[in-house]
Amino acid sequence: MTGVRADPVAPRLQGKTDVLLLFNGDRLTCEIKELEHGLLRVKTDSMSTIEVEWKDIRRIRSRVPYRVELGDGSILYGSLDFVGEEGKVGVRDAVGLTEVPLGRIVALTRAEETIKSKLDFSVQLGFSFTKSSDVAQLNFGLDSTWRDLDWDIRFKLSSITTSKGNDGTSKKEDVSLGYRRFYEGGLFLDVSGGFQANDELGLKLRSYVGPGVGLALLRDSTHALLVGVGVHASREQATAGGEDVDQVEAVAGASYSIFDFESPKTDLTLQVAAFPSLTEAERIRGEVDARLRKEIVTDFFWDLTFYWLYDSSPPSSASGKDDYGIVSSLGWSF
Repeated sequence: MTGVRADPVAPRLQGKTDVLLLFNGDRLTCEIKELEHGLLRVKTDSMSTIEVEWKDIRRIRSRVPYRVELGDGSILYGSLDFVGEEGKVGVRDAVGLTEVPLGRIVALTRAEETIKSKLDFSVQLGFSFTKSSDVAQLNFGLDSTWRDLDWDIRFKLSSITTSKGNDGTSKKEDVSLGYRRFYEGGLFLDVSGGFQANDELGLKLRSYVGPGVGLALLRDSTHALLVGVGVHASREQATAGGEDVDQVEAVAGASYSIFDFESPKTDLTLQVAAFPSLTEAERIRGEVDARLRKEIVTDFFWDLTFYWLYDSSPPSSASGKDDYGIVSSLGWSF
């Protein structure tokens, strides 16, 4: 962001003591909130909360301690201070000052955060109807992430209900909860669990839980590539009834995201996962999810999602081995 110039009396504004110096010569006195995906979110008295592109900043200072994450996964803790060379910042802790190029920093998290600043939340809703086929579809989704300095908790809910006229109604539902802790070098540990149901695949209910480990291979202001492996213990019940089936699955997955935060904001995320069974011979499941999100106005967005699910050995009541679809919805986030 360019063209923002602080008022001459800005240094006297209460609670706004952080300073940004931009390459175009502007000076902004503000309260730094966080850096994510190449945008620094700051709060001012005269302009409320605004976003500044990280590449436009040549110097930054704050007396508040931050968690500073670098592109290679290294983490520093401390306040931010000016240093002699432009394009660098000094991270000051109890031991001393560490000079870091601004271009190496991919995330800043304020140590003294409020509940609102720690929580990311979005909700999506979509509906479609075709008279010629007498098919109506209602989809609902909710995503929330609670972030702290070294860990996060993620909750996700999605539901797709399809009415096929005289052919009845089918549902696809997914609820998951996960805990993830981050370490230096891009390593993270993950424990997740949840419930799934899919009438198309003959699945009345699958419950699962298990640990995993992952690595961020790439992370900067516009891209993120994460890979991980793990193991899940699960229990399945078919829509046709019968006994519950217990099994253990290996998990291998990857997630790739591209961010473009020039207004209107856009992001594209692709997630791929494979679940080879360790207890049922020759069975393997697969999941692919792709989402394009486009901002309409501030905090409101449009989602276009594609999903594909595969099961080499689904319950006998399944109509096939895979299920796929394209879903469009409108949403709100904060």
